[in-house]
Amino acid sequence: MTTLREKRHRRCLATIDRLVTQQDLTLNRLVRINRQLRDERKRLAYYAKPAPELKLTPLPEAPPWVKDEVLEHGPPLSTLYVDPAKEKLADNGDVDLEIPDWLWRGERRKAKDAAARAEIEAEQAERKAIKTKARIAKLKATQSGETRRMPLTGRDALKRIREG
Repeated sequence: MTTLREKRHRRCLATIDRLVTQQDLTLNRLVRINRQLRDERKRLAYYAKPAPELKLTPLPEAPPWVKDEVLEHGPPLSTLYVDPAKEKLADNGDVDLEIPDWLWRGERRKAKDAAARAEIEAEQAERKAIKTKARIAKLKATQSGETRRMPLTGRDALKRIREG
């Protein structure tokens, strides 16, 4: 059995441990705050000074192999390269240069999307109708007691199979 003196001694040690931990946390917090203050003071001193003037240096001269000619844009590529290539490929007949349907945008794509959407909605409606019929059949079977009957066995089962 522990005495009252021993209990108080342990409680005093626990309190001292708690206070030392709290002191360490507080000191760590104060050190962090002190570091932040020092950094902010440095930034304040930096921003208090006038901004240095930028010295612009001229660009070095271009090497002799660089020409001073300005390149101009010519006619669009479709008239120079694409159209003759299409004509050459059209002669073959086995190459399809049309844009695939899945890349089209606008009215052409909207019509196909609407058709696909209608098809999907029709399938969903059909599935919903089938599920509704199954749910109603199950409900009727439950109400009539059909689900509580024991399955047929032996001669009765064979008779029922033959009758259909």
